[in-house]
Amino acid sequence: MKKISLLLLFLLLINLCFANIFPVKYGDLFGYIDENLQAITKPIYEEATNFDNGIAVVKQDSRYYLINQNFEKIKEIDADYLWLPPQNGFIAFGNQKNKVFFVDYNGNIVLSGLDSCFPFVNGYSVIKKNGKIYLFSSNGEILESLKDYKNCINCGNGYYSVKNKNGLYGIVDANNNKIMRFISKKPIYSLKDIFVLQIDFAGWENDYIEFVDESGSTLFDVIYYDNAGVTESGIVVQYGAIGFDGFWKIINTQNEDLLYFDDNILIDKFVKSKSIMTYLDKNNEKNYLYGYMDVNGEKITEAIFENCSNFKFGFSEAILDGKNVLVSENGEVYDIETIFR
Repeated sequence: MKKISLLLLFLLLINLCFANIFPVKYGDLFGYIDENLQAITKPIYEEATNFDNGIAVVKQDSRYYLINQNFEKIKEIDADYLWLPPQNGFIAFGNQKNKVFFVDYNGNIVLSGLDSCFPFVNGYSVIKKNGKIYLFSSNGEILESLKDYKNCINCGNGYYSVKNKNGLYGIVDANNNKIMRFISKKPIYSLKDIFVLQIDFAGWENDYIEFVDESGSTLFDVIYYDNAGVTESGIVVQYGAIGFDGFWKIINTQNEDLLYFDDNILIDKFVKSKSIMTYLDKNNEKNYLYGYMDVNGEKITEAIFENCSNFKFGFSEAILDGKNVLVSENGEVYDIETIFR
């Protein structure tokens, strides 16, 4: 028993040591670094994913491999492209032979012949096979409860935005229990028990956005215009009138204003694990540049980056003056070339 315990402890320590290793792009290739910005491998991979439970996927010499945390190739996968990175014990690939297919972390095919699949949310991936919609659970089960719908989007919190035969979207749970009646021509998104409707008015260039409860009743007196997103601190909406872009602001779920932005700011991405988002500065319409800000409207960086990504272990990959760089949550910029030198 003591030997087994020591072995488990050793494996746990290995996992902890490699927990914060992630891939970054340098030129056209990927290498792995740690959160201290130390290079772990050279940039030798054409594609590379994060590790999940000790497994990552890399592409090298046009072939896909599962690798372990010692960067040993443990299984080659016959695939033309990676569809979904390691998540919930499964990885999705695609090729002409098997269409889209899932493998487990040993590289064994567990589900094949799919038209498409989507990332796991709350333990389920929405999959399509022969035009039918199913739910594939993280324990390997397939649920047929939603197969009669025309379209399905996992909108979080155990809810699914589904399209019926009449072309209208409603909200159901995984067992097809009705949560919201079918009232929208476009997919419905949820924030806990608040639902976001996109309302298409004939002849108008943009859509209105409205916040409703499960019965479809409007929660807020004001109907918001054109765009909306969700952060941990509130809902970001673009508020204005037909014919101009309007102002961005953050509200909470009681429709109380938290913050206004100016009309030259276009919110681009929301980092779910951190209260940080990226924005586009619209002052230069020919060449938008990205910057970072928090949900209090404080700029972490100016808009100087040609492109940027979400944060991984405290760093975001970005492009500055044509070079790959890392940006910390404090706005510090690190040259990736220096890391791999």
